[in-house]
Amino acid sequence: MTHPDALLSLSIAAVGQRIHRGTVHSADLVAAAQDRIARLNPALNAVLQLRPEAPREALEIDRRHTTLPPASVLAGIPLAHKDMFFRSREVTTFGAHRSFWQRATSTCAVKERLDQCGAIDLATLNMAEFAAGPTGENAHHGRCRNPWAPERLSGGSSSGSAAAVAARLVFGSIGSDTGGSIRVPAALCGVTGLKPTTGRVSSHGAMTRVWTQDSIGPIARSAEDCSLLLAAIAGPDHRDPLCARDAAPFQHAATAPQPLRIGVLEALIAEAESDTGRCIDAALRELAGHGAALYARDWSDIDAVHTLTEIAHKAESTALHDTQLRAAPDHYGAATRLRLEEGMLIPAVRYLQALSMRPIMAERFINEALKDCDVVALPTVACEAPYPPQHSGDSAVQGRLLARLTRYTKPFNYLGLPALTVPCGFGSTGLPVGLQFVARPFCEAQLIAIGRFYQRLTDWHDHCPELAAMQEKTTPHDLG
Repeated sequence: MTHPDALLSLSIAAVGQRIHRGTVHSADLVAAAQDRIARLNPALNAVLQLRPEAPREALEIDRRHTTLPPASVLAGIPLAHKDMFFRSREVTTFGAHRSFWQRATSTCAVKERLDQCGAIDLATLNMAEFAAGPTGENAHHGRCRNPWAPERLSGGSSSGSAAAVAARLVFGSIGSDTGGSIRVPAALCGVTGLKPTTGRVSSHGAMTRVWTQDSIGPIARSAEDCSLLLAAIAGPDHRDPLCARDAAPFQHAATAPQPLRIGVLEALIAEAESDTGRCIDAALRELAGHGAALYARDWSDIDAVHTLTEIAHKAESTALHDTQLRAAPDHYGAATRLRLEEGMLIPAVRYLQALSMRPIMAERFINEALKDCDVVALPTVACEAPYPPQHSGDSAVQGRLLARLTRYTKPFNYLGLPALTVPCGFGSTGLPVGLQFVARPFCEAQLIAIGRFYQRLTDWHDHCPELAAMQEKTTPHDLG
């Protein structure tokens, strides 16, 4: 009989097949996940609240598994999601002060679609306050810790999503990405994360962070598992006016393009810390050794794009919080409040200029960096997981840390392009490094196929952190 922890280390595709054959039961997976959360979460602080309905929902899937169509590969799979997605009659915290919590009257689009596939919504997960930070720190719910090194940052804002998947608490998670909030924690925690094209996934019923740059997407242990999750949640939705309606439907691509053409942003790789650059170079050599053609590419616009990104990002996020920020500033954590207050200083003219430049900069990136290439490659983060800053309220310290974590991710939210991060090795400290691929709009299938190709050549995505020292038989934190 397979040990429960070994079952939780299987891929979504593998465990889904076992559920469909009846050799594994969803109720047993839910019980195993709950037990593992009880043992590990007190040290990780990735899970905020277990859903009491999950065991009953799993039993219902087991009761009718023989009638489920083969396409329902997610049926019975325990997932858990960033706590910013509404579910009817349940409380969503947004990672914020209790005064901001909301009891939803309807269910968000992504959870509706996962429910239709029979996936089990096991728990809500920790996140940065209002998804406003790439570190994994939270003034209200505590810091989510990195499973590879609890003293290091997990990354954010989808911190709980990446940590829970890396620690094998769940098989996958849905997060959001406005400046790297899927890709940064996925890279620092050694898992796979996909930021889809802006508008590929409906934001109906999800918390808005920056409406022109938000993307909702999956975090899982492999590109294949990300593909299964994206297939479930992608598609038009008339309830979300910013959701793409005319894009070709997402379809799983079985193989990477042949020959695979990769544009390499060499200057950005050279900027990264030495261990990160070494891992990226080794990954690209591996791909080249199996037929990929590498082309040196330059992206001289990155600093200009960063400036434009920050203008739009700060203006929109502050607009969303302006009334509450003025009424109850003390209900915000210091770092979040500081970033929101900066948005009040941005003139409307600069914001509109930043928006008007967006399609121009996207076209230039596609025509220059992506010219004659299927994807471009660069690091996801310039370094391995850093230590938390000693003075988190210091604006200069925060600014340097944010720039260090998001320099290679934030521009692609502004440009609206899809990006995938995959584990590609470990630094000298034993912490994971992420390789990022960026593609043309709505080319997620191609991105995932390239990620799957790389993950067939390597096993970095199968590595699991050593968690024995974390195990404590303690009840998970209960928000009541």
